Amino acid sequence: MRNGMNAYVIKPDLDTCLTAVILGIGADDEVSFGDTDALEILLSDPAVFCIEAGGSGRVGENNFDHHLPGLRLPPACRQAFTRQGSSDRHLERMVSYVSLVDDGLPIIPAPGFPSLSGLFSGMLLMEQGKEAQFHAGCRLITRTR
Repeated sequence: MRNGMNAYVIKPDLDTCLTAVILGIGADDEVSFGDTDALEILLSDPAVFCIEAGGSGRVGENNFDHHLPGLRLPPACRQAFTRQGSSDRHLERMVSYVSLVDDGLPIIPAPGFPSLSGLFSGMLLMEQGKEAQFHAGCRLITRTR
């Protein structure tokens, strides 16, 4: 993670973990976990990455969320990828895949291979607690790159 920047997350899922990886938050970095959207003091602090924790549409303040009713935004990973201006083709394919999963759109998997979503779901069953799930999810995504 960059120079002591902090992150706030509610739920470790595929979109949240990929967003963290795109932003440079590693599997071993400190991340705060909550049960509700981030407080405004966190959302308005660009030194804090709020991932799927409120602040929809406020990517300039490092808020990556898309769940504000009435506002159609891309998944958090797409917001982060666009904001970072990455040209990594493999990462772009992963963002496209996770966006389909997050939006509940159909995916045609390669025959005989588990999907990344399936692997991630299996990991969630094996790891106990949000923090362990988040870090394991970031490691899984990093290894598939």
